[in-house]
Amino acid sequence: VVCFVAFFLGPPKNDMKADFEPEGVFRNGLGNLQSKFTNQTDRFWKILRIRGSTHLRSKDPSRPLVFLLAAPPAAHEWVDCLAIKLAEMLDSRHKNTLARFHGEKEKANPPDQTKITMDNFLKEKIDVPHKAVLIHHLELLPPPSQLLFHSYCDDQNAPYKHLAIIFTVHMPVEPSPSLSSKQAEESVKKYLSHDVWAKGGRNADTSLLSRVADTVVLMNVCFVAFFLGPPKNDMKADFESEGVFRNGLGNLQSKFTNQTDRFWKILRIRGSTHLRSKDPSRPLVFLLAAPPTAHEWVDCLAIKLAEMLDSRHKNTLARFHGEKEKANPPDQTKITMDNFLKEKFDVSHKAVLIHHLELLPPPSQLLFHSYCDDQNAPYKHLAIIFTVHMPVEPSPSLSSKQAEESVKKYLSHDVWAKGGRKADTSLLSRVADTVVLMNGETSGLARDFCS
Repeated sequence: VVCFVAFFLGPPKNDMKADFEPEGVFRNGLGNLQSKFTNQTDRFWKILRIRGSTHLRSKDPSRPLVFLLAAPPAAHEWVDCLAIKLAEMLDSRHKNTLARFHGEKEKANPPDQTKITMDNFLKEKIDVPHKAVLIHHLELLPPPSQLLFHSYCDDQNAPYKHLAIIFTVHMPVEPSPSLSSKQAEESVKKYLSHDVWAKGGRNADTSLLSRVADTVVLMNVCFVAFFLGPPKNDMKADFESEGVFRNGLGNLQSKFTNQTDRFWKILRIRGSTHLRSKDPSRPLVFLLAAPPTAHEWVDCLAIKLAEMLDSRHKNTLARFHGEKEKANPPDQTKITMDNFLKEKFDVSHKAVLIHHLELLPPPSQLLFHSYCDDQNAPYKHLAIIFTVHMPVEPSPSLSSKQAEESVKKYLSHDVWAKGGRKADTSLLSRVADTVVLMNGETSGLARDFCS
């Protein structure tokens, strides 16, 4: 058996990345928040995910992205933290200089003065340009100054449609446990309209609320562990994942007995480093390339690696087959793959297996520029495993480095030549120092293992 293993480290900055990156960063960040704020409902995360992704996916949104985060007393101390994290995800460029306006500082001021102050603040920040604005304590703005947001949140004529506006509201009482989610969210609107803004004119307030009616999310109580860091059982899960991977790799090594120490060392170090990190800087990416004598083994090895990296989905691995796409239009394949990946990540798959990378119609493979980025990848906790079937055996006279170069030359010169040499070279440059060569297998252990 002869195979190669390689790792993608990241893509160039190109137009495609600009399209997919913000949505991916948001989804990935939301998943991270969900792992910390574990007491929030599925509906809570679904509203944030769908509204946020729909807005970020659009090149010409019809309206701004607006979230109203409402917190009953038990969640008062957490709502600002969550709102700030959302704003940082939506405007990472200004992570350290977020646009934040504090309603509690305005509650004693004349409404007209507050309205002018807010308007000037918003325009100043948006002109920079900030992509997200955070309004703390919407309920403390002196009525009717809140009506300024009629224009900013309009669903047809808003002046800044690419903007995200996040409001926080501190509710005075806990919602009744007997209320449904919908009814609890309605109580937020009633509180604002009937108790807070009653002096501002009922019609105007109702009109304003209609613009956020489907984006109200009500927080549940949270725990101090999420403010200080992951709880101990999360840390344990990280070490368990690394242990499962190392043990599984040892088992593979006992079956594929003729491989070099270099091969297993790269798999072990790259995999363990990724799994040990609570905040990896990039995804874990393997590219397994097999010459003809290894064609029957490469899928087995890739599947076993994926099972080790995502044991929860061992029986339902996320697998995409390039051979089924080779006759399809590249744009169609690109969309199909992107939808497939997002669907799997949304249900928390940790590993994705792409069979026959070489059969994807060029340039659809460039989708992975964004997914495999070493700084801005949307899903940094992910493992992506590619397989490549090489057409010929490498010459025995080649050194390991030269044999590894032949994999890159095959993809760039023979497979992807029509996709643009510069883009392909940029993609391949991320695997240059991590390619390793497998030797052939002579025992029946691998056959018994894979049968």
